[in-house]
Amino acid sequence: MDSLLKLNWTVPAGVTSQDYRDSFKLALSQLDELNKVDLILKKLHFLGLHFDPFQEVTVPEVKQIIEQMNLEIHLSNPYQATNLLLQLLDDTEERLKQLKH
Repeated sequence: MDSLLKLNWTVPAGVTSQDYRDSFKLALSQLDELNKVDLILKKLHFLGLHFDPFQEVTVPEVKQIIEQMNLEIHLSNPYQATNLLLQLLDDTEERLKQLKH
């Protein structure tokens, strides 16, 4: 996510999940380095494996990724959090495929 932050990727407080995703996709589309997109994908996979939206975040690495990606405001609803994470994974996988071809 550091690569996204270097693009001045910011998400204003109170944005909808769709606005967040649109902002994420825009920042992702500006990345041309395969290894950076792959790192984002690995971090999202890590979240998928270690983040339980129905429980309080206790794993420090999960907390760090959530903070790096400004996801805090989207985690209050576990179903919304799960849906958003899956969408971000899909968007990142799609970008990775584009860069490989």
